[in-house]
Amino acid sequence: MGPSCGYMPTAPATLDPEETPAMPCGIRHMPGRLRVIGHVVYVESNPPRLGAPGAPRRGFLHGGSVAHHRVIVFLDWQNVYMRAREAFHDHAVDPRSKGQVDPVDLAHVLTDDYARRHPDHTFELTQIRIYRGRPTQQGDPKGYNSFQRQDAQWSRNNKVRTHYNDVRYPADWGTDECQDKPREKGIDVALAVDLVTMMSGDGAYEVGIVMSADYDLVPAIDFLVRRRLNRGDAATIEVAAWRGDVGDKPLRIRLNGHSLDCIWLDRQAYWGVIDETDYTVSKADRANRRQGPIPGSWLRRS
Repeated sequence: MGPSCGYMPTAPATLDPEETPAMPCGIRHMPGRLRVIGHVVYVESNPPRLGAPGAPRRGFLHGGSVAHHRVIVFLDWQNVYMRAREAFHDHAVDPRSKGQVDPVDLAHVLTDDYARRHPDHTFELTQIRIYRGRPTQQGDPKGYNSFQRQDAQWSRNNKVRTHYNDVRYPADWGTDECQDKPREKGIDVALAVDLVTMMSGDGAYEVGIVMSADYDLVPAIDFLVRRRLNRGDAATIEVAAWRGDVGDKPLRIRLNGHSLDCIWLDRQAYWGVIDETDYTVSKADRANRRQGPIPGSWLRRS
């Protein structure tokens, strides 16, 4: 069998010019670097800029040889956001917008990390599943509008799948006497059900990456880990967590009696996926905001 081609967005290894083999599969020129594993030659180059003419949407393949594995990233959104604030921000100083990340960029960072540790397979990020509470228009009009703008941004990517449950508000919400906070209900259950049924029933993925520190997800994750150990027909499950330098020690999901790999994301990884968009204002208002100082604004006007 002749050499085959695989696409890799990262380039962990290179060949000397004297060792560079002939370009496989009829490729005459491809900017980037080459990698050889056994008899398989890989072209390693950056994907086309998103939005460029002819560029594919996000969700390209990540390195490998023969076996093709589908990856789904499961994001417990409020947990991702709150743990980021705890890990990298000061609640007393930083505005509430700090801690927001781009779910597409985050999913690719996680998939890249997994792919680098398993170079003998190809990995396709097929879905980015987001689970979160949805503010209601009656209980929180401003929060509802911000949510709608953020959801519109996410829905532009065809890899994103969302599951929203309406936020539950206290009976005395909005009054001076209210001491309780709005709460999400059923988000962890929805994520756990999808994690199990999409693998067991639909066979929708071979690798599942869960980013959450919610221990309500332990039974579902433990079931899949034990099934893979005992029967060998379950998906590989890993968890992800922020490794911060602010606040308490980082939180992650652990299992009793079984190992569970965790993808740790440090401050550098966090700054690579942050979303600076202010969803509290409309897109038109954001465009009209002045960016930076006005040239000559320091001059006195007579």
